[in-house]
Amino acid sequence: MWAGIAALLLGLPGCGGKQVDSAVLEGNHWVLSTMNGAEAGTLFSEQMPTIDFNFTDSTVYGYSGCNRFTGGFRLVDGKLQAPHMASTRMACPDMEHEDEFLSVFAGEGAVLSLEKGDMLKLENEGIVLTFAPQAE
Repeated sequence: MWAGIAALLLGLPGCGGKQVDSAVLEGNHWVLSTMNGAEAGTLFSEQMPTIDFNFTDSTVYGYSGCNRFTGGFRLVDGKLQAPHMASTRMACPDMEHEDEFLSVFAGEGAVLSLEKGDMLKLENEGIVLTFAPQAE
């Protein structure tokens, strides 16, 4: 009970994650590590999906397994909101995992947190993505 109250008072997202600092987001190139607990390498055969943040012009962009995506974003109450994402529309043999990856940006926004080992976690509507940082 006290852990939940402490997390609420500190403004932290749930599940043990810590609030995300914009300098940490922007200072790294984030590469997908897991999607819904499955290793990214077992889901994506080519290049791993990525996400990058540019706070100067408030854009988020990356690679989703076959296509590139970009859009404006904002951080509101621990959520990443990017309602107007654009993506290239190349056809690839297996689009199932890419569509699931991109769905994390839908709706009210993805809960954003840093997990143990500085893993970035995005969670929205049952989709959980974790990213490992790589220096730009």
